[in-house]
Amino acid sequence: MAVVTRTKIIHGGGPHFSADPLRHVLLGSVAWDIRLELVDAFLDDHGLRLDEWQRDHRLTIIKHGPHRTVYRLDLTDGTFFLKHFRVADWKSRLRNMVRACPAELERRAVERVAAAGLATMDVVALGKTIHHGVVTDSFLISREIPDAVQLDGFLLTTFRELSPQQQARLRQRLAVELGSLTARMHAAGLWHVDFHAGNVLIELKEDDLPRLFLIDLHAAKFRGSLSRRQRLANIAALHQFFAGRITPADRLRFWRAYDGDGGQWTVDGGRIAKTDPQPELIDSRLSTLDSYFATTAERGWQRADRAWARGNRHVRKLDTPTARCRGLATLDVTWLKSLRENPKQLFAAATHLCKQTHTRRVAAVLLPENVRAGGGYWKCLESHGVAARLLSRFRWSPVRRAWEIGHALLRRNIPTPRPLMFVERDDGNDQRLYLLTESVPDTITLEQFVGTRAVTNEVGELVRKLADIIQRLHEAGFDHRDLKWSNILVHNEGPVTLAPHPRPLSPCRGEGSNGVWLLDLDAVRQWRWMPRFRRVQNLSRLAVSSLQHAAVRRTDRLRFLRCYLGDRFTTEWKSWWRQIARRAESKIERNRRVGRPVS
Repeated sequence: MAVVTRTKIIHGGGPHFSADPLRHVLLGSVAWDIRLELVDAFLDDHGLRLDEWQRDHRLTIIKHGPHRTVYRLDLTDGTFFLKHFRVADWKSRLRNMVRACPAELERRAVERVAAAGLATMDVVALGKTIHHGVVTDSFLISREIPDAVQLDGFLLTTFRELSPQQQARLRQRLAVELGSLTARMHAAGLWHVDFHAGNVLIELKEDDLPRLFLIDLHAAKFRGSLSRRQRLANIAALHQFFAGRITPADRLRFWRAYDGDGGQWTVDGGRIAKTDPQPELIDSRLSTLDSYFATTAERGWQRADRAWARGNRHVRKLDTPTARCRGLATLDVTWLKSLRENPKQLFAAATHLCKQTHTRRVAAVLLPENVRAGGGYWKCLESHGVAARLLSRFRWSPVRRAWEIGHALLRRNIPTPRPLMFVERDDGNDQRLYLLTESVPDTITLEQFVGTRAVTNEVGELVRKLADIIQRLHEAGFDHRDLKWSNILVHNEGPVTLAPHPRPLSPCRGEGSNGVWLLDLDAVRQWRWMPRFRRVQNLSRLAVSSLQHAAVRRTDRLRFLRCYLGDRFTTEWKSWWRQIARRAESKIERNRRVGRPVS
């Protein structure tokens, strides 16, 4: 073992950051500060025991990119997380010349966060590779926080398995805890640059009491005091995950916990006392805040859309000279490559054929167990001629559009079956396009659902949920030109159990049975601002489907419009109703003239 040259004490604080001594160990060009009792567990004469851990299947890659890789280590001494920061370009090298390396910055941030009384991770080792006096690669090892998971993952999985009473109680407590955590973080002068739900851990204690921890602090900044703009930007980043998932009451609980004396923060920096005699003024300013956060969230989603289109760590890009292919990084790469080379093979696993024309074929297929349990839908589109090949150079193909739009909708909490992969193949002057989406169990189309139901309250509840989703779809700027009932899935019976599909956290916003999913995303376009005539076209297409079924009453259509318009219903419903009716009648008459069935 390398010789211990000196001892260094780090003074910490908080329940998960003890002030234990670190030993300084020099191995070649890597200098380590590491807990004495863990030296032999992590290091040998050559450095980190990465090869040994990988051989013993103790090493799991959690995140990988050009600048950083995060590993999970399952050792006899416990579970740890190892961050390997790289110098991937000249900018990173220059930054390390003029300031501390990312691992050192994160350790300092952990110390200050813990000293402020906030719960955070426990750093047990820090390593720095030094060449010619400049730090290149650096390493940070922290101990796993027992029974704590990422907040976003918790809300999308474990939270949904709780009873409605537990969900309501936990949602209220979580809003208060998040407000308190954010307030204490800002009071300590901490500006968490990457403050989102994935960088907050939650530990559920007895009686459903949540405890929150801050992690991923390598980009944290400390100021004497934070400006109003910095505070609001931090809260807006956290809000992006919760947009469309929480109720106004939960947002109000957050603000009351954030501002301890009962006032409310506003965009212009004013404060409103809890006992303000003008409640309409409070509502107005909170509405201004909501509008600001909604705008900021949309900007964040647009940045994420561009990063997804370029390709990031969540996407596998498997292009060849004759084929273009992308798939989720969680899927087996060997299987993806085999489908890229021979896409027709998946039709051999078809359980039934959903649609077949001379240009389109859709089949329900079974996926291999080593890839993903369950099934999916495999769609094949054919385009012929030179014109189609030329246009494909300047615009996305239908399957590429469905891939991009599908994940953009899921980021915005608009439910749709998740696209798993797509393949574009060029065969001479012909193009064959393939798209794989995962299936949602226990679902049928809205057309089938309404066709088997009488006029009941169940249909009325579904109308309200559908109106909420279409309203959010349009507010996000998405235009679904073929929004008919056969392109909408609803849950048939029993609770929805498919975890990867984001759904609102509030039971009154679509939780439970009869969830709604949108299909056929190659007909979706995105606008910078959704014009009214496109909204009317979408709603009239829905109206055409509803007019074909006696189970949907005139009052149901009016209820849908009321939920869709919200506060504007009283003054605008008549003009919307007339425009939608005229457009729907025109669509039905046009179909009759050409002999096309109305659906």
